[in-house]
Amino acid sequence: MWGGIEAVARREKLSISTMVSKIDQRRGSASLTSATRVFVLTYFRLLAEDLELAALGKIPTSDLTTQAGGAGGANSIVSRVLQML
Repeated sequence: MWGGIEAVARREKLSISTMVSKIDQRRGSASLTSATRVFVLTYFRLLAEDLELAALGKIPTSDLTTQAGGAGGANSIVSRVLQML
């Protein structure tokens, strides 16, 4: 799990602390550990789906890049996952 959150933080150009804080703010009644696991799994599932769509030419590859500071807009993977928590 921690390797996953480190990978997300690195990809999104955010600190691990910032990522965990974002998850903590959205987790509701779930434990932070459980919410973090769900976040990591969902993040990589959405990334895989986006990569597949890009390979099929259904979305531009520019949509797969992250913006400095992470959570780059309403359609970023981080934003999409946080909305699901």
